[in-house]
Amino acid sequence: MAEDGAGEVSAEWRGAVRTARVRNGFVVLLLSVITIGIYAIGWLYRLQQEHPRRHRIDPPAGLWLGMFIGLTFLMLFAFAASGYGVWTDWSDAETGQRRIFLVALAIAVLFNLWFGLGAMRLTDRFHHLLHREPGTLRTTIQKVLLSIGVVCEMVAMIVPPAVEVGLVYVPDEVDLLLRITGSLGTGSLLAWAIELHRQANEVAGDVRSQEEP
Repeated sequence: MAEDGAGEVSAEWRGAVRTARVRNGFVVLLLSVITIGIYAIGWLYRLQQEHPRRHRIDPPAGLWLGMFIGLTFLMLFAFAASGYGVWTDWSDAETGQRRIFLVALAIAVLFNLWFGLGAMRLTDRFHHLLHREPGTLRTTIQKVLLSIGVVCEMVAMIVPPAVEVGLVYVPDEVDLLLRITGSLGTGSLLAWAIELHRQANEVAGDVRSQEEP
C-alpha cells in the first residue's frame, strides 16, 4: 500500500476522500445495465475517491468526471447544432453544418480518449496499491483489454453517423464488421471492469483489515 509505518499516506500520494468499500460485482453490473452505463461512471468516480491517488499523476475524481460530463453534453450539443438528423445527405448540408458536424466527431474522439486516460491511470494506480509489477502478464492483459475497448467504442461511435450522412462510404461487409467492433469494445471494457472491480475489493479489504483492532 501507499502508506508509511505510521499508517499515513506517503508524500508521493494524496489521501482518499472517502472510505474504501467492498462491492458486489453482480450488483454493479446490474445497476450499470439498468442505467445504461450511468452507474458505471459513478462507480469509477467513487473508486477514484476511495483510494489514494498519486500526486501530479492521477487526476482528481472531480476533474475526471467534470470533463467527462462536459464532453458528453458538448458532443450532443454539437450534433444537434449541426442539424444532424434533419439533413440526410452530406451534400445537402450547408458548409457551417458540415464543420459543426466534424467538430462533433472530434469531440467524440476526445470523449473516448479522456475516458481511456482516466481509466488507464486508475488501472495503473491499483497495480501500484497492490504492489504489482508493471510488466506482468495479468497487468498487460488488463491494459490491452482497456485499450481495445476504448478504440473499438471510438470507432463504433464515430463511423456510423459519418456513414449515415454519406461523409464516408463503406461496403455492407464492413458495416457488419463495425457492428461487431462495437460488441467487441463493450466486451473488452466489461472484462477490464471485472478485473478492476476485483482489484478494488482487494485493496478495500486490505484497508479494512488494517483498521480493525
